[in-house]
Amino acid sequence: MIVTDNALKELAHILETHAAPVTGIRIQGKSTSPLKVDFKMSMTQDDSVTEEDELISFKYEDSVVNIYMDSESQPYGKHLELDYIEGLMQSGFKIDYKPPTPEHIDEDVFTSVQRILEDKINPAIASHGGSVSLVDLKDNIMFLQMEGGCQGCASSAVTLREGIEKMVKQELPQIEEIIDITDHAMGKNPYYKPPGYENKYD
Repeated sequence: MIVTDNALKELAHILETHAAPVTGIRIQGKSTSPLKVDFKMSMTQDDSVTEEDELISFKYEDSVVNIYMDSESQPYGKHLELDYIEGLMQSGFKIDYKPPTPEHIDEDVFTSVQRILEDKINPAIASHGGSVSLVDLKDNIMFLQMEGGCQGCASSAVTLREGIEKMVKQELPQIEEIIDITDHAMGKNPYYKPPGYENKYD
């Protein structure tokens, strides 16, 4: 696990100024696909720490920041980088997870897709508070998930068809299909019940 100085500074401040006594920060990870893990952070008190927890301690100036991970989350820790981003519109922690490429995925295609998402697609939709992440690559089919302002947005289908598909297929013509597996009904502005994409993905 890598924790940047910016993240350590903010974590140390949170732990020192929190109203209730806390012993550290807990990071939990839940795998949603071979390429995607959803993480959440919370403060941890002594009575919630178990023997199965892994403790990772970092020193920042005169403070010690303790990070705990349960047994199910521990395998993800070695590929995790925690940062704290300060911006004009919003600030917050950012977890960057970069696992080894699964055997069933072409590494060159995977690298190209990630570059397109990071350099072209996500910067273009960031102004709307949205982002897109790669969930899986199977048999030249790309599975994507929309997040933030794109989840539940009535324009998400247009974004996929007119923006994402054109950008990806222009550089990677071997990609035959791009499937959005987002549960848009759970977004802030759901406009339809999600179709039966689960069967197609499984």
